[in-house]
Amino acid sequence: MDDYLTGAWDMVYLAYTRFINTLVQRPTISRLLPLEPVWETQTHAAVDYIYEPDPYTSWTRCCRALPNCRFTRRCWNLSPASKAPAW
Repeated sequence: MDDYLTGAWDMVYLAYTRFINTLVQRPTISRLLPLEPVWETQTHAAVDYIYEPDPYTSWTRCCRALPNCRFTRRCWNLSPASKAPAW
């Protein structure tokens, strides 16, 4: 790292064997420095965002999807003979 910062090296690479399985290992070389900004290597179409709802919305969706599961029944203190609340 010090040699890179002083300018002795322009780039730093890491060479290693990528383990695929017990029969296949692939030699791999990855550039460590200088860092590549993500926005230069990815197109806008490749970026994918996941928007998760708040915990209350997630919980109510779970209860609606699985109204008779043991976990939902235990949280609502329902007996096995009774039905889950109508949403």
